[in-house]
Amino acid sequence: MVSFRAIGESGIDRRAFVSLLGTTTGALALSRSSDAVTTTDSASGDGLESLSFYSTASQVSAAYGPLTDEEHVVAWASENAYVTSTDDGTDDADVVSYEDARIPLITQDGTVMGIGSAGFLSDERGGFTVGNEEFVLNAWEQLLGPEGTVLWDESHEQYWDLSRHDTFRRYADDNGYELRALEEFATDGTTLQFYSTASQVAPGGDVLTEAHLTADDDLEVLAWAEPTATNGDRTGSDAVEYGDAERIPLLTRDDRVVGIGAPLVEDDSDHEENRAFVRGVWDAVIDGGTVYWDESHDQYCDTDRFETFIADAEGDGYTVTAADDLRAVLEGASDGADETTAPDADAVVITTPATAFTDAELAALESFVADGGAVLLHDQSDYGGHDETGALNEIAARLDLGFRFNADQVADDTSGWDEHVFTTAAVDETYVPNESGSVGLADADGLVITTPQSTFDESELAALESFVADGGALFLFDQSDFGGNDRTGILNEIAERLDLAFRFNGGQVEDEVRNAGPVYEPVATEFSPAFDYFDGRDGIGIEFDRHGEYYGRITRVFDGDTVEVEFDTEYGHREIVRNVGVDTAETPPTAASPREWVGIPDDATAHLHDWGERAAAFALERLAPDGAAVDEGDLEGRHVKITFDEAEPIRGNYGRLLGYLHYDPDDFTADFDAGSFAVNYNRRIVADGYARVYSSGFAAHDEFAALEENALAAGRGVWSASDVDARTAIRNEPVEDLFVPSARSIRSARGRTGGRVRDERVAVSAAASAEQHLEGDGVAYDGDVPLVGVDERRRVALVGGLLIDERYEADEGFGADTSGYGNFPFLTNLIDCLSETDGDVILAGGQGQFNAAGSLSLEDCKYYRRYLEGVDERLRQINDLERTLPDESEPPRAVLLSAPAHELAVGDCLALREYRNAGGAVVLLGSAAADADHTRHLNRLAAQLGTDLRFNTDRVVDPDRNLADDPAVLETAAFNHSFPLFDAYEPSDRTDDADEAPGNSGHARGHRGNGPGNSGQTPGHGGSPPGNSGHTPGHHGGGK
Repeated sequence: MVSFRAIGESGIDRRAFVSLLGTTTGALALSRSSDAVTTTDSASGDGLESLSFYSTASQVSAAYGPLTDEEHVVAWASENAYVTSTDDGTDDADVVSYEDARIPLITQDGTVMGIGSAGFLSDERGGFTVGNEEFVLNAWEQLLGPEGTVLWDESHEQYWDLSRHDTFRRYADDNGYELRALEEFATDGTTLQFYSTASQVAPGGDVLTEAHLTADDDLEVLAWAEPTATNGDRTGSDAVEYGDAERIPLLTRDDRVVGIGAPLVEDDSDHEENRAFVRGVWDAVIDGGTVYWDESHDQYCDTDRFETFIADAEGDGYTVTAADDLRAVLEGASDGADETTAPDADAVVITTPATAFTDAELAALESFVADGGAVLLHDQSDYGGHDETGALNEIAARLDLGFRFNADQVADDTSGWDEHVFTTAAVDETYVPNESGSVGLADADGLVITTPQSTFDESELAALESFVADGGALFLFDQSDFGGNDRTGILNEIAERLDLAFRFNGGQVEDEVRNAGPVYEPVATEFSPAFDYFDGRDGIGIEFDRHGEYYGRITRVFDGDTVEVEFDTEYGHREIVRNVGVDTAETPPTAASPREWVGIPDDATAHLHDWGERAAAFALERLAPDGAAVDEGDLEGRHVKITFDEAEPIRGNYGRLLGYLHYDPDDFTADFDAGSFAVNYNRRIVADGYARVYSSGFAAHDEFAALEENALAAGRGVWSASDVDARTAIRNEPVEDLFVPSARSIRSARGRTGGRVRDERVAVSAAASAEQHLEGDGVAYDGDVPLVGVDERRRVALVGGLLIDERYEADEGFGADTSGYGNFPFLTNLIDCLSETDGDVILAGGQGQFNAAGSLSLEDCKYYRRYLEGVDERLRQINDLERTLPDESEPPRAVLLSAPAHELAVGDCLALREYRNAGGAVVLLGSAAADADHTRHLNRLAAQLGTDLRFNTDRVVDPDRNLADDPAVLETAAFNHSFPLFDAYEPSDRTDDADEAPGNSGHARGHRGNGPGNSGQTPGHGGSPPGNSGHTPGHHGGGK
């Protein structure tokens, strides 16, 4: 893949910069949840305007206080950012909070740069959409020159190794910088890493010393522990302990027999220099190429645990075969696997034998060595009693070796991530192949160190100090301490040794306003003019256009609705793509939510988990090569085309692309020019019953919703467990109290009452303790503040709060239990009071309500939807009111519409009016949290529906009656019981002669209501004698 094409564009220039900031205000285009972002061009197009930092830490001063010296800060987080302590992270007392100072995310002292995010340039988390890679190359040009070699440290157990930066590596190489992995940090010779290691001793049971080596020409120690190492007895086996001045042998040779104190080259502790050294030992002691690996003594360390090393050895010309009958191999009969004659052995490998060798086996081994055969004996420490030192020493004694194995464990806490995992450079270099190809600091112009899991020993710190002193550029990448995965202490040991002006901070930097998706991926927006690193240049990222078509291949399948795509670009830019408009069930261990799925029983989490896994299998079957697994990386997957929805942002949750995935059903690797790409994966997964519709504002919502309804009716796929009719009622009790979040009052557009709504049109008011805070030219109320206004004549109601917003549910993290409040039956009674139709309740969602502050989409209402299912009703979302609403098979009972981000189109308004005129109810849901323009759009719609009711420009709070100690979430029982809204909900019967014109909404003769033409306000109707609560007998009221 070498080119990039976007159909529908006149040509693609590689972007100088793609900013996550708006072109006018400079603010990130985010929703209330900070989950949706839009990518726009930078205002100037000639420089970087932001950098993104995934899971980032900040930096502090050398004295571990706020770093305020601007001479050393390259980039700061925005003014909205803050430092927070995390679970399992740094102690609060050790985290610098930056309450009054800007938070530095990139710092520099001389040629050493500190960056807060270890994923800053990674394939998975790199900020290529904003230009992180451009920033780094600009810095490299200043610090390294126009080209050079940059080593990427992998010698300290780093997660963020070079293999996770393939895209950036290709980009850097194209710009003159060679990136190479630094597998061994030491610059002057080989370093071996030992894990769970035993030592060797002299045959008489004493320490093995230089004197023993001098006395025996065939005896030599190939690797010693460093002077800082010690050994000890872990199992009471009378181990020989070495003194402080005595060297500890780890790998000893006696002619053609080699004793190694550890497995050393097994896959689990894979180390390139270990493999190279052991292959060098093989080359020195083995005369030939046929090696048998003993598996006839119940060894744990069999060939399956050494696959990498064996593959390397076979690449060098050795033939390595597992031996199930070592005696037969040694005597030249067979390998024990079958009756065929095995090739003569040149060497045998014996790892810790769990069963001792028989006398016959020892005799065969003795003859094999006498005939020139080589034997390699691998011991291990006595930790947990897993060593078999006695069995190995029986072999050593029979072969009359100049050494024995010690029943001990060697430890060194100065060079590894634990004392039993250590390194040593005291190695015989004659066994190191000349063609090992390793690189060291002497070969580098720059060095990258991402979060190291093991400490730097004294020699490594000295090497770093020398490297920087000689002008080398060092780049230290930290990460937040979320989950305890940072190693800030290790990086600070480096900073202290280099006497830097900065240190690394604990905690995590978050920003709820300016981020690249989640709050824990803040963007830096303020750059120091002292550093010339922010010019725009050709970068990796793609400047996606809403109308473009983009091609690539699937490289990872996360689940049924999320994939990774490598786009057909010069550097193989990868992005995570969330399939727009669809949602598959979660897979274990993530909790599944039956409330999100129509008619699925409340206890059907196992069913949803099962279908979540089936949805992932559905994706693998269509998008991945045979045998691929979920979350397997670097797949050579199906060629696909990505397009975007005309109404959705290009990026959605957590900064991922929101796209439609198209593929050619007949050609897995379809040509990007000639392929059909005719199948819309998003559409198919809904139609086949593997996914539900995710009710955002996407343009194809109503088409997808129709597909979902068909699958639901057929019981297809995940819907096989759906049974709406079997739902039982929940929360359907008489209404005693309501809670109203972010309340806004109702006013009238009529001037004769001063803009105040008359009492008889107010169904609910705030409590007497509530306070009204006017904003602008709002209407002030001296007495009760109306929160719900009802225009029965126009079949329109205005509700001054989002009564059904699930954010106020305890299960969603709200600080109070709201399940006992009557919000659900109240709203449903209000709908029933106004409506003359029998269809579903519809939530309008195509006018920008999704993720907008003070607005609702169906994704915010799953508890109310579940309530309606329990009273034999449905809540659905429609986005295209003009086209979809008139085509409903049964006129909806009501349309609920919260504050729209844009004014309703003429066609939508006409559709609502025609629907209302045909007997439907319209309920407008306002909120003080909504943007002022969005509220104005609601008020314009109210005017177009012919009602005088409007949402006021105010906020209503209650310092006394509220939930979770939040005055903005008020509660009230100030009800006008002349309205039939406060009993448990029961659907009303519809009469055949119902007059559907506005002005006759159920309170005239022959309709539901309070008597002929009587709203319950005339004398004789407002009281409470038996059978008369303002409602005539036989209607939906409180009398019996």
